Amino acid sequence: MFCKILALEYLNMICRVMSKRYVDWVMVTERHKLFTHAIKLEIEDVVGNKNVREQCVMLSEKTLNAKFDEAKARSSLWNKDGSPSHSVGVFGAIGKKLGFFAGKSPTKLLYLVKDLKSIAHLKALKLGGE
Repeated sequence: MFCKILALEYLNMICRVMSKRYVDWVMVTERHKLFTHAIKLEIEDVVGNKNVREQCVMLSEKTLNAKFDEAKARSSLWNKDGSPSHSVGVFGAIGKKLGFFAGKSPTKLLYLVKDLKSIAHLKALKLGGE
C-alpha cells in the first residue's frame, strides 16, 4: 500500500516538474534523485526495524525508478530510445539562466516529504522510530 501511494504522489510531482517552462532532462533527473534521497531519509526516520527499513527503502527506490522511467517514456525531454533530448533551444537556455538569476528555479521540489500521505501511512503502521 505504501508503494502505491508513493507512486501516485511521485508521478504527480514529477509530471508537474516536467510541465514547467524551460525545464530540461538534467533538472528533472536531479529532482528525481533528490526526491528519492529525501524519501530514503524519511523512511529511515520513521521505520525503526532495520530489516523492514531496508525493505521499505529498496521497494521505494524500485517504485520511484520504475515511475521515473514511465514518466520519461511520455516526456519530450527524452528520445524514444531513452537518450536525453537536447532541444531546449536558445530561448530555453536564456529562460533557465534568467530564472536562476532571479532565484526562481523552474524545478523546485514541490512537496515536503515528511507531509506526504505515503509517509503518513508508514507512520500509522507504527514500525518504530520517530
